[in-house]
Amino acid sequence: MNFGDQCFIVTDQRGFASVLQCIANFDHQNKILTSTVVTSIDWNDECVCAEVMGQGRMCGDYGIVTFSIGVLQNWIASNKFNGSLSTEKMKAITNSKMGLYLKIFIKFQIRNDDVFWDTSASYTYATNTERGYYPVLQPIGASLPGSPPIVLMTLTGDEAKRISDLGSNGKDKVREEVVDVLRKWYNIQDERLLTITNDDIEYYDWNTDEFFLGMFSNNPTTLTINDKRNLAMPEGRLYFSGEANNIEHGGTIHGAYCSGMDAATKILTAKGMYNEASNSLPKCSTSSGCSQESSKKQNCPPSGTTPPTVPSSAKGWYVSTFTLASILLAVLLVCGA
Repeated sequence: MNFGDQCFIVTDQRGFASVLQCIANFDHQNKILTSTVVTSIDWNDECVCAEVMGQGRMCGDYGIVTFSIGVLQNWIASNKFNGSLSTEKMKAITNSKMGLYLKIFIKFQIRNDDVFWDTSASYTYATNTERGYYPVLQPIGASLPGSPPIVLMTLTGDEAKRISDLGSNGKDKVREEVVDVLRKWYNIQDERLLTITNDDIEYYDWNTDEFFLGMFSNNPTTLTINDKRNLAMPEGRLYFSGEANNIEHGGTIHGAYCSGMDAATKILTAKGMYNEASNSLPKCSTSSGCSQESSKKQNCPPSGTTPPTVPSSAKGWYVSTFTLASILLAVLLVCGA
């Protein structure tokens, strides 16, 4: 993660799920519906309503949409917004783009003493490769007690889409390519070091997941600052948040969090319910992001972080390894209540 002037590797053994669990740890957990699919949204000057698969119609005074750019674009194409989005909003969504990115975890059937990559480096970059084609290797297993040798390799852009398009046959191609790449990188003669099965390869295809349709927002050169502002612009009582709406921290969990906090704060303010003194969640600002002081009030243990040790001589393309999450932070009250 990068938040401020430094980059960090998160080593918290609880995983990123602990962020959501901490934020959702309040008195109204029974009001959070999981495993529910919203099929359409409509709104007017009095309320926002959503059609929920298998549960009918749900309405509230306000609503917050936390969909990814990919899902927003799909919804526009499928006419699932039963209301008129402004020209500015439509243009901002259309001009945006989702990043295609595969984080590929590979387990090797060798002893830790037999690893052939540099375990003292956080990253190994390749500069003699096509853009997006396995440009970086990151040792993972060394930081996990008792773990077998594991590395993380990446595919981005068109290369990620190429594997995504293969569907269930993707692992076969990944295994073939990874073995070939590592053989050339390290001039490996003993093929036993490169024994990998499909069961040793794990990656998640965010590109084909209907609830994401990409991994995170990736700003094209045609996207303007005004477009970014318009992404977060409310449409009447319908508000929008998510990592793509955060100008400074797009593509990050904290960007999604801060965007959600901003939208929820505006709604509570409009309802006359916002009280900063009683808000125990970490605050966000454009200069410092989430305040550590206020996060202590929530009794959330700080995540373990380790600064990466990237050699100053390393050359290549920088590849972010962020995970996309949009966090819904809103209190929806039934119309007329």
